[in-house]
Formats: sequence, structure tokens, C-alpha cells
Amino acid sequence: MIQNKNKFPYEAKGLKLNNFAYTILEIMFVVSIITVLLATFFLISMRRAGSMRDKIKSANALRLQEKVKLDKEIEMDDELHKFRDAMEAQKAQKRMKEDSVTPAIFRISKGINYSGNTDSKSSLLAKKLLSAATLKIKLNQMKEALQLLKEASNLGAFEPKTSLEVAKLFWQAGDFKYAQESLDNALMLDPEYADAHLLKARLFIKNNRLDLAEKSIIATENLSHKNADVLLVWSEFYLKKGNKARSRLLLEEYKMIISRNPN
Repeated sequence: MIQNKNKFPYEAKGLKLNNFAYTILEIMFVVSIITVLLATFFLISMRRAGSMRDKIKSANALRLQEKVKLDKEIEMDDELHKFRDAMEAQKAQKRMKEDSVTPAIFRISKGINYSGNTDSKSSLLAKKLLSAATLKIKLNQMKEALQLLKEASNLGAFEPKTSLEVAKLFWQAGDFKYAQESLDNALMLDPEYADAHLLKARLFIKNNRLDLAEKSIIATENLSHKNADVLLVWSEFYLKKGNKARSRLLLEEYKMIISRNPN
């Protein structure tokens, strides 16, 4: 009986050791599973991170390409405007050298122009209003400029060249509707007025009405007398359409013609 009593503690102790061993194995098994899961998660995360980096690189490269494209378009647009401003300045100087008594108001009676060699009171007033409007535009007082331009327009139909200048002033003041009306008046009196056709084309380009712009440019090309400025307007047209290569080619062709015939 004494021997039997002595066996039980050891047997109980062995049982506890077995349970403890099972517990360690279970813990190691769980730890292994967790390790595998973490490793898998880590590998997936690394792969996703690599894929994300590739996407970011591609997006950055695309943004860079778009930026370069936009910068080139802006550069081309600036060059066109600078070149046009220079040409407009030359034309303005040439106009100033012309006879200053040319009437601003175009009067027609039975098909005969009766404006004569001196300005009428209406014509003188129109010129004063246009000069005042020009000054207001330079001072960036567009509302006052538009009011003066409309007052001048109410005095009568302008002589075609004056209508062209009025259209330019309306454009600068931001009223494209009146600018187009002034150009329509100029072309009604002189259908072959190339500068009016081209300015009208530029007005359409400005407003993204490229189909009408193209018609106005073609109308200029069909005139009996040719105007080299049509190349410059075509250049603006193709730049607006996104064809920078064609735009650049036309601009260079225009520069070459102007350099050969500066007057």
C-alpha cells in the first residue's frame, strides 16, 4: 500500500509534463502560422508598394510630358503674340503717317461717298470719342471705354479702316459681340478688306469657333490681292487646334516673307 501511494505523485507529475509539452507545441504551431501569415502579408505589401511606386512614376512621367507640352504651347502662343504686337505697332506707325484728315464717318447717298476731304462734326466727334476710349483702355477702365465706343458707333457707319480700329478697341475692352459687328460693318462696305477678314478669323479663334475662323481665313485667301498676314492667322489657327508643328512652320514662313518685304 505504501508503494502504491508513492507512485501516484510521479504519475501525476508525468501527466503535467505531458500537458506542458503539448502546450509548447501548440504555441510553436500558432507562432509558425502567425509568422507565415505575417511574411505573406509583408510580401504582398512589398509587391503592392512596388506596383504603387511604378504607378506613381508613370503618373509623374505623364504629368511631366503634359507640362512640357503645355509649356511649349504657351511659349509658342507668347511668340505669336509678341510677333503680332510688333507687326501691329509697325502698321500703327504707318497709319499715323497717312493723311490725318481722312473722315471717320462713311456717308453714302445714292452710291456716292459724300464725306469729302474734311471731317464733318460727327466725324470729328467720333474721332474724339475713339481717342478717349483708347486712353480708357490703356488705363484699364474698360467699362468707360465701352461706353465711349458705343457712343461713337451711334454717330454713323464708320469708314472701313476706322471700323477695323473700333473692332480692335472693342476686342481689347472685352466686348467680342460689338467687335464682330464692327468687322461686319467694315466688310459690308468693303467685302475685300483683308485685314477685316483676318481680324474676324482671329476673333473666332479666340472664341474657339474654329469652323468659322477657317471660313474667314479662306475668304482672305480667295481675295484678288494677297495678304501675307494670312500665314500668321493660319499659325494661330493650327496652334489652337493643337498642331504645333504646322503652326511653327507657318510662322517661320511668315517671318521669312516679312524679312524679304519689310514694307
